[in-house]
Amino acid sequence: CQTCQQAKTERVAPAGLLQPLPIPKRPWAVISLDFIEGLPRSGGYDVILVVVDKFSKYGHFLAMKHPLAIISDRDRIFTSALWQELFKLAQTQLRMSSSYHPQT
Repeated sequence: CQTCQQAKTERVAPAGLLQPLPIPKRPWAVISLDFIEGLPRSGGYDVILVVVDKFSKYGHFLAMKHPLAIISDRDRIFTSALWQELFKLAQTQLRMSSSYHPQT
């Protein structure tokens, strides 16, 4: 009910202090990926893949059809042993973030 929603206290721990990301030493050494979904269909596309270089803040925006699988922050797929090993073999660091603290 409306009264309960207003009166109940939050039962999650405080998020804590933000931890800034280290500044990369060169362009395209550290990137972020994100999907923008739920868009109206245009030319057969309804998703945008956003790739941003963390050094220069330069972004690429790729129109895509709705993918069969979407990997999100702290998704169990990214945290699985297979993905951890794949990133290790590719000599790429996998940095986890959350929706409340994208700075990790």
